[in-house]
Amino acid sequence: MPKIKRPFGRYTAIQYCDKLWSIIIRAGGECCAVNRVANHVCSGALQGMHIEGRTSWALRHELFNGLPGCQGLHAYYTFRPMEWSAFVQKHFRDRYKLISRTIAAGNTQKRNYYVIADTLRARLLVTDLEHTYSKEDQRIINSIINEVRES
Repeated sequence: MPKIKRPFGRYTAIQYCDKLWSIIIRAGGECCAVNRVANHVCSGALQGMHIEGRTSWALRHELFNGLPGCQGLHAYYTFRPMEWSAFVQKHFRDRYKLISRTIAAGNTQKRNYYVIADTLRARLLVTDLEHTYSKEDQRIINSIINEVRES
């Protein structure tokens, strides 16, 4: 029996979209708190942080719902949601308003993660990837670039 090739390698469609989303969010290469929070010293690897949490399915893979942040900042605000909300309102007001409008609209349609993955792949190809990525992230990036070259 021939081996069936999974479309996203070892990932489920949602996990693959999560990886692509994170790679694109971190592409800027700088923590969102730099030059915004007094005495902030970045600690740890750069991570993609959701403005509205991952459990908000309508916003989970929207690029306007993410900011790059260092590991320390991500951990700090994960357990301080009110402070996180105030930080985003103060420094990223337009994104906060857009997220609030999206939540108010109550879009609860079932998500097609194959379409979302295609959209994120296309966005990744036109994103300037300045950040240094892990070997696994680099493998995903290279596979997408090679896929485009072969077609």
